[in-house]
Amino acid sequence: MKGHTIYIAWSLSLLAVLAWAGIGSFAYRINVLENTREANMQSVQAHSRQSVQASYLHGVVMASATQRAQLDALIAVDPASLADMINSVGTSTGVAIKISNASAENVSSVDGKMTLQGFSFLASAEGNFASALYAASLLESLPIPSSVQQINLTHAESAVDTSGGNAAWQMSAQVRVLSVSNTSS
Repeated sequence: MKGHTIYIAWSLSLLAVLAWAGIGSFAYRINVLENTREANMQSVQAHSRQSVQASYLHGVVMASATQRAQLDALIAVDPASLADMINSVGTSTGVAIKISNASAENVSSVDGKMTLQGFSFLASAEGNFASALYAASLLESLPIPSSVQQINLTHAESAVDTSGGNAAWQMSAQVRVLSVSNTSS
């Protein structure tokens, strides 16, 4: 009988070890499933965020189509229409503006698709001080992407203004204009 109790004790000990091994295996499996579920959840959230961002970007692009078209029209400045703008500045200010020293230049390329062209010119005028200064301020605020690089106002004491007998002022402005139209031809 003593052998029988040892046999039962060993059997129960083996059964207890197997039970603990089963519990450990079950806990390990639960842990693996939990980690897998968490990784899947993070992946789904990241995909959802990307989808929302893509939808938002698409919406912004679609909503800004008219603004982009306006920008394209604004940047597409050819030298002939610029000369007309400069002449209208001269007409508005009461001085004749002469354009000289015009030169074309490449400014930049965006992904090889669109090259911004630039051209610069010297605009000069002669008149009384108020008209010359007003012409300079209008050249600075042209409704195109441009910048005035340099303005010179000089007083010519020996010259007489054609509009009124005051001493004439000479204004010269170096203006740089950006455009997407081809200015080299």
